[in-house]
Order: sequence, then C-alpha cells, then structure tokens
Amino acid sequence: MASESDFFLTHINVNAEFQQHADELMSNARKEHKKINDVVSSFKSKVDKMIDKQRIEYIQAYESHMQDVQRELHTLRDKVNEMANNHTKNERTEKLKAEIIQFKSDALQLETDSDYLRTHMAKTVHKIYTVVCELAVLPQTYEVLAAALTEVAPKDTETTEVNADEEDEFLAYHHSILNWNVGDSQNDNEVE
Repeated sequence: MASESDFFLTHINVNAEFQQHADELMSNARKEHKKINDVVSSFKSKVDKMIDKQRIEYIQAYESHMQDVQRELHTLRDKVNEMANNHTKNERTEKLKAEIIQFKSDALQLETDSDYLRTHMAKTVHKIYTVVCELAVLPQTYEVLAAALTEVAPKDTETTEVNADEEDEFLAYHHSILNWNVGDSQNDNEVE
C-alpha cells in the first residue's frame, strides 16, 4: 500500500475512490501545463523572431555605420593627402624662392665682376694700343732723327761725336719711356 510520503507532493490519495478525482485534477493540471507550455513556446518563438529581427536590424545598422565610417575615412585620407601635397608644394615653393634669390645675387655679383673685367680690359687694351702705336712710330722717328742728324751734322769729327752722344741720349730717353709704359702696365697687373 502507498505510504504517506507518496502523497506528500500532490496530497492526493491514490485509492480507487480518489482515483477519479485525481484524474480530474491531473487533467486540469495537464491542461494548465499544456497551456503554459504553449504560452512559453509561443513566447519563445516571438522572442526568437524579435531577436532575429533585432539581429538583422543591428547588422544592417552596423553595415550602414561602417559604410559611413569608411566614407569618412576615405574623405579624411583625401584631406590628409591634399594637406601633405600642399605642404610639399609650399616647401618646394619656398625652396625655389630661396634658389631664385641666390641666383639673383649670383647674377648681380657676376655682372659686377664682368663690368670690372670689361673696364680693366678696356684700360689694358688702351695701354697696349698706346705702346703699339709708340713702337710703330719709334722706327720712323729714329729714321727721321738719323736723317736730320746726318744732314745737320758738320763734317767735323768733334761735332760728330757730340751728335752721337746726343743720339745716344735720345735713344736712352725713348727707351726709358718704353720701359716706363711697359712697367706701368706690369704695376697695374700687380695691384689688381
């Protein structure tokens, strides 16, 4: 026979007389259990549908957000590249400006040097021309003087000697002039 511990949870006596009553109570409990299982399974399916729907919405929102982030990232990269190009262009422009200034100063210095060399060359050419002219005139002067001395000179030996001395003085004088002109151009070269 059943002990009291068998009836502890349900408080139902399994005797024949209560068997019918127990079946009715259990059928009600089974109906309620079935309803609760239906509600739970319905709730579970609704929750699963909501989770799936939210997961899809979340994935769509995430993809949309990532596309926005990627667009913004591309925009920022383009801006950074543009700024880097502008910075490089600015540096290059500044470098070219500095080179232009250097080239201008070099050109001015070269122009100054060339002007100095032109004037120095003109002076040297003038001195050379003067010396050449004097050298060209000198043989003619010697011939004229020699002819003049021979015509004017008396036949006398003493006078001839004096005239020879005068001729030597004349030649020494012109020779000193030539040395002075040549020496002057050499002194100019040493000074420079």
